[in-house]
Order: sequence, then structure tokens, then C-alpha cells
Amino acid sequence: MKYQQDIFNKFKYNIGFAVQPTELKGFSKDKSIQTSYSNVNLIPAAGVKWKFNENSDLSIDYLGKNNQPNFYQIQPILDNTNSQNIIQGNPELQAEFANRILAKYRKSIVKRGQYFESSIAYNFISNKIVSNRTTIPNSTIQKTTFLNTSGYYDIKAYYLFTAALFNDNIQMSLNGNADFYNNVTYINDIRNDGGHFLYSQSLQFRYMFNDVFEAELNGNYALNKATYKRPYNDQIVAHTGVLGLGSKYYVSAHGSFGVEVSQRLNSGYSSSSWTNINPTIINAYFEYTFMRNNLAMLRIQGFDLLNQNSGITRDVIGNDIFDVQNERLSRYFMVSLNFRLQKYPKKS
Repeated sequence: MKYQQDIFNKFKYNIGFAVQPTELKGFSKDKSIQTSYSNVNLIPAAGVKWKFNENSDLSIDYLGKNNQPNFYQIQPILDNTNSQNIIQGNPELQAEFANRILAKYRKSIVKRGQYFESSIAYNFISNKIVSNRTTIPNSTIQKTTFLNTSGYYDIKAYYLFTAALFNDNIQMSLNGNADFYNNVTYINDIRNDGGHFLYSQSLQFRYMFNDVFEAELNGNYALNKATYKRPYNDQIVAHTGVLGLGSKYYVSAHGSFGVEVSQRLNSGYSSSSWTNINPTIINAYFEYTFMRNNLAMLRIQGFDLLNQNSGITRDVIGNDIFDVQNERLSRYFMVSLNFRLQKYPKKS
């Protein structure tokens, strides 16, 4: 059910809610252990929007949402799949209730070829389902259960600005993100609050010259920072920077040549034994179109010409930091032939 009203095409507001019953049932293979869960979800929503003029507006929205526990989180069965990490569900778990408030502003200046938008979102969750990890005495075995708690929230901010520089041939794009998560977990039945901050900033320039040449230069910086209190106070910070250049040159009405170069720089990752964590990637290709209306295209591509492709990621789960290096398919070449099955009407 939703009610919405538009006032003089300048101000809009809406308010409503939804009701959703849910039921979850399951049992062990021999049906000796049965698990059931039922709940009624109430999902409220509201929003307002101001339109200052034809080129700018501001909106604020609220949305409530119920998140149900997964079946493995409520089934009271010992899962020994991983003998070092035994998992047992909690049939007393309740549904989470998430609250989200989002504010977004947009503005465009058509004469200058400029556009700006930004947003900020605040989320907080009641009855957050979290893990409780306990160590079995005199062993290296860990047992994981689940419980409801309060205190989780996250804040996310974003902005984007684009503009034409000097003339329409040069386009600039500037954007950034900042996210902070206040995570809650339990270790040996003791509450553990951990903060996780992610920040990224990107800048891109795009240049076009008379449908003959185009180039794109971009740079990106990312910060990954995690702090937690247990089993001891600690802070881990990782930095990633990427500088890239791509260009395409049309050698004729049917042929074009392109190249893409990127340099990645990583620092702060835990394993000093990793090699090639700052790869230089070079891709190149040649395209040739033929047949009527360029319906066919032949492309010859070379990927990772320096044979350095690899990637590093970081995941933060409770008080665990996972640094992973992925070795990907590296240098290879590919020839492809593409057809567009398209029919044009005859001219009158």
C-alpha cells in the first residue's frame, strides 16, 4: 500500500508499507531433527523530493527491510564439514530489521556541459545476526554459532562530477566513494566491535579528435583500512593505485588500431612472499570492418603482452583479514569474426 502526492510539480512525497508473511521449514535426512521458522515482515517506506528547477533536485528516502536468517544459521545440527571450524545453528534467531536513509542531490549545467551528483546513505540494523566464535580448549578447533545483537551501522557517501574542458573534444570525470562499516562479532562470548573503512578516488580524461583518434587517461586510488579490538587491538591498512591509458586510432574508413596500458601499485598487504603484486598490463588489438554497411568485423587481439596479470583482494570478516592473490589467465592471443544480422529497408 502506497500513497503519493505531487504538489505544483516542485515537491513530491510518498508513504507506504508492505506486509509479507514468511515461513521456513526443514529437517535432517532421517527426519529426526526438524526445524521451522515463521515471521511476518512489516516493510515501511517513505520519501520526499524537491525539484528546485529543471536542472537540479534533492531527494530523501527511507526504507525498512526485514532480513531473515538463513537455514544453516537456525538448524540445530553440528556441521563438521570443516573439522577445524564446526558450525551449529541457533533456532532462537530472530529476523534482522534494517533501516536505510538515503539522500541524493543532482545538478546539471547544460550550457557548460557539466553534471554533478552526490549521495549519502545511513544504514542501521536492529537484531543484527552475527557469528559467535569460540575456541575449544586444548585444541585448534573453533566452533561458530549465531546470535542477535545491536550496534551495527554503516555510512556510504558518493559523488560524481563531469565536465567538458576547453571544448567538447575533452571530457573530464571525477568521482569518489567513502564507506564505513561498524561490524559486530563475538569471540569466546565476548563482544568485538570492528571498523572497516573503504575509500576510493578516480579521475578520468577523455579526448577525441575529428573521429580519427580518441584517448582516455585515468587514475584511481583506493584505501582499505580495518580495525578491531579482539583478540588484541590492531589496525591494518592497504593502499592500491592504478594508472591507465587507452587509445584508438582509425587508420582508414574500415581499419582501426587500439592499445590499453595500466600500471597497478599495491602496498600494505600482509604477505611479503608474494611476487608480481604490481603488474603492468598491456593489451592491443586491430579491427577491420567489411561487407555492406560494415556488417562484419575481423578483430585480432593480444592480451597481457608482458605476461604479468595477477590480482590482489582483501576481505574483512569479524577479526579475520583475508589477503588473496589470484593468478589469472595471462598472455594470450585471439582472432574473432563478428557478424551483425541486420536488414535495411529499400530506399523509396
